[in-house]
Amino acid sequence: MEVRRRKTWRKGAPRKRRHSGNDGDELAYEKVPRRSMAKDNATVRMLLPVKTKHGIVRKTQVVATKDDPASEEEQLDESGSEDLEDIQPELPAAEASPEDTVPRTPVKSLSEKYRQLQQVKQRIGSLASAIVEDPQDKVGHFKELVALVREGAPGISHIVKRLAALTLLEVFKDVVPGYAITAPTVHGSGPKQRLKKETRALIGYEETLLRYYGQYVGCLRKILARHLKRLKTQQSALRLRLSTALAQVAAKCVCGLLLAHPHFNLCGQLIELTVHCLGSPDDKMSVMACQALRHLYRQDRLGESTLEAVKRTRALLKARGLQASSSARQLQWPCFRPG
Repeated sequence: MEVRRRKTWRKGAPRKRRHSGNDGDELAYEKVPRRSMAKDNATVRMLLPVKTKHGIVRKTQVVATKDDPASEEEQLDESGSEDLEDIQPELPAAEASPEDTVPRTPVKSLSEKYRQLQQVKQRIGSLASAIVEDPQDKVGHFKELVALVREGAPGISHIVKRLAALTLLEVFKDVVPGYAITAPTVHGSGPKQRLKKETRALIGYEETLLRYYGQYVGCLRKILARHLKRLKTQQSALRLRLSTALAQVAAKCVCGLLLAHPHFNLCGQLIELTVHCLGSPDDKMSVMACQALRHLYRQDRLGESTLEAVKRTRALLKARGLQASSSARQLQWPCFRPG
């Protein structure tokens, strides 16, 4: 049965065409490239063959000889067009406006600084008003105000720092609560403790407020330390006057925070800065600190802040060998008076 099937399959299959020797010569002759009859001076160059589904296709390229005048003209035309593309017409330079050529006068520079200062004042006022109206919602505005105290503005840095510092003093007087803010763990807000939405919002507000309050006190500390360093070095009269004015504003802010909230966080740092101002060679800062400590002694009912201030003042007098300002001696003497 298998033999019969093979015979029937072979019987029905198409037969292959037999090629004679002459057919192979004809195919080979057809594939050989021929020279063009139109261009006798042109030579044909063989290219790489391309393999397709119909077979191998051989490609050729006609290469012009050196004696061909047409090719030389084409090359000249191409080179000429490239040269024309490379050459670009020079455009006339833009004429400067008369406003740029005119030099800036002192009056114009002062007017620009005044306009910039007015804009900064409006910005500081809007930020402070927004915080006082809704402290919990606008607590993020403290970031910009603290940045103004730290960096100021170009050209009017000292004025902006003083304005921002005094503005933050008044804002913190109104916003800071009458109790010390404790850590979140003391509130009982651990990972297993479930709190209400209002309680979590209040804790987040207190943490943010305390963070910006600490940054503000840190800026005041840097201003006072920088002023003390400049007093020990040789400085110009203008630079020293600007530094003194800024330090006096910082001392006023420190004393104001201490009297407004003597039992709030960072009270120890405020007392330290106040005693530092008490021993300052500047009479205005020394008198300001002396008056602040006197008010603190009178209004402090718990006595903790008063005790800390007395210890700091005594350490200052002892370190300087009683060579302190008259304000410091007058302040310290009643504390050690017998009876």
